Amino acid sequence: MRKINWTRVGSIATMAAAASVPVLLAAAPAFAAGADVSQITSPILATLKSGGVAVGGLGTAGGGLMTAYHALARNLNDDPQSVAHHTASIKKVLVGTAIIAGAGLLTTVASSIL
Repeated sequence: MRKINWTRVGSIATMAAAASVPVLLAAAPAFAAGADVSQITSPILATLKSGGVAVGGLGTAGGGLMTAYHALARNLNDDPQSVAHHTASIKKVLVGTAIIAGAGLLTTVASSIL
């Protein structure tokens, strides 16, 4: 069983927390002044939500294309070292795609909660 890479988990949590910083920075002075916070944060949240969807969607599509490329290259090669390289690359691409999709999902969820 492989160990959990807590650095990677921490970076995902950091990305999700950093996504909410602009919203909080824009809302705090307006809230202190008694303004309607939703007028200020609505455009920021809409941009954050659409950005999360775009990053998650493009990252997932790109990961699928890279997985297909490495699978095709693995099947067309006869060299065992090249086959091992493409197999390892498929695993790396799948992990990266899961991280990107998770970050996009966390961004979208964070923007809908805020």
